[in-house]
Amino acid sequence: MPPYSEDTLLRALTAYRNSEYPSIRKCAYAFNIPVTTLSKRLTTQTSRSKSHESQQILSTAEEKTLLKTIYRLSKSGYPITLPLTRDLAEEIRLSRFRLSSTPTSYPPISKRWIDRFRKRYPELLTIYSRALDASRFEGVTYPIVNAYFDALTDLFFENPYPSDAIFNVDETGFALGTTLPSKVLIRRGDTIAFKKISGRQEWITVIECIGASGVALPPLLIFKAKYTNTAWIPASTPDNWKFSTSTSGWTSDNHAYEWLTTLFEPETRRNDGKRRLLLLDGHGSHLTARFIAFCIDKTIDLVVLPLHTSHILQPLDVGVFSPLKRALSTEIEKLFRLDTRRIPRVEWTEAYITARSRAFIPRNIESSFRVSGIYPLSPITILSTLRIPTPTSRVTPPPITTPNDLDRSLLDSSPPEGTELQ
Repeated sequence: MPPYSEDTLLRALTAYRNSEYPSIRKCAYAFNIPVTTLSKRLTTQTSRSKSHESQQILSTAEEKTLLKTIYRLSKSGYPITLPLTRDLAEEIRLSRFRLSSTPTSYPPISKRWIDRFRKRYPELLTIYSRALDASRFEGVTYPIVNAYFDALTDLFFENPYPSDAIFNVDETGFALGTTLPSKVLIRRGDTIAFKKISGRQEWITVIECIGASGVALPPLLIFKAKYTNTAWIPASTPDNWKFSTSTSGWTSDNHAYEWLTTLFEPETRRNDGKRRLLLLDGHGSHLTARFIAFCIDKTIDLVVLPLHTSHILQPLDVGVFSPLKRALSTEIEKLFRLDTRRIPRVEWTEAYITARSRAFIPRNIESSFRVSGIYPLSPITILSTLRIPTPTSRVTPPPITTPNDLDRSLLDSSPPEGTELQ
C-alpha cells in the first residue's frame, strides 16, 4: 500500500463520519489507508504524530514553528543549512526548558535527528545549494527580486503590519581618520588637488536600525579594543546609545545578538499583540540559531534581503547611510582644519552624533522605505526598474543544401571532439 499523509487520513475520517461510506473497510480502501489505522483513529481520536510526540525532541507545535521558519527563510532566498537547522532546534528546545521551574538535563540533538525530522515532514527536500557568481546573479535580478516581494507580500497578507512595526537593520563601517572626496576651488590650470588628512587609523562599526514610521532606534557602536572606556563617550551622548568592543572593530555573532536583545526587542516591544517585521541582509552574524530562535520567541518575523540587492531593497542603503557618511565627512573635515593629528575616539563620536542627527530624520527614513517598495508595500516600484528576462525560443535552422560534389562523409560523421551542437 502506498504511503499516506496525515491530511489524507483526516479527510478519510471526515468522509466516514459524514456517512459517505457504509463501512470502515470501504472508506479505508477508497483513501488507500490501512483499515486498522482508520479504525484506531476513529476510536482514540489521537493522530500518529500526537501519540509519538512524547518521544520526540521537539513537540509538534515546536516543529511546526521550525518548519514555518525554514519555509520563510528559503522563500526569501536564504535556505538554512542542516547544522543551522539542528542548532535552531536546540535553541527552541532550550527556550522551553528556560520556562521550567525545575532544572532539566538533556543530551544534545544528534545528527540523525535531521533524518527523522525530514521523515516526519516529507515536503522537505535536502539539496545542495549552488554558489552563484555575482555577474551571473545580476543576470537573474528580476526573478530573484520578484521572489523576494512574493515572500514579503505573503507576510503582509498574513500580518497587516503597521508602519511602526516594520524595521530594517544593517551595519556600516567607518575608517577613522578618512573623509569622502569633496569639491574644492583651485587655480585654473592646476589638475590635481590633494587634501591633507591624518590617514586611516582604525575601523569602527555601527549597527543602525530604522522604522517605516520614520523613527531611528538607538545605535550600537563597536570600537576596536578589548574593553569599553568611558573616556570615548562624550557627555552629549544620548542615554540609550550602546557601546561595545571587538578585537578587529567588526561585528560578530555576539554583537548581533547583543543588539537584538538589549536594543531592538525592548525598544520596539508592543502591547497590542502585533507582530514585528525585521528586514536584514544575509550577513553571517545575523542569522545564527539563537538569533532566529529569539525572534521566534518574541514574535519577530525575519525577512532576508537577496544577495547583491541592498542598493535597491535595503532602506538604510537607499536613503540614509549615504547622507550620514557625507555629513560625517563634513564634521571630520572641520577637525582637520584645526589639526591633522590622530583623531581621538571621543571627538569622532561627537562628530558622529552631529552627523547622525542630520541624516536620520523622519523625511529621509520614510522616503527610504517608500523608494525600496516596502512601505507602503509596492513591488512594482522596484520591479518596474528591472529588465524582465525574455524566454529564448528555439530557432529551427534552415535545411542544409550541399553541392553534389561535397563529400557526404563530412555531414554524416560526429562533430570533432570539444565542439557542442546547439
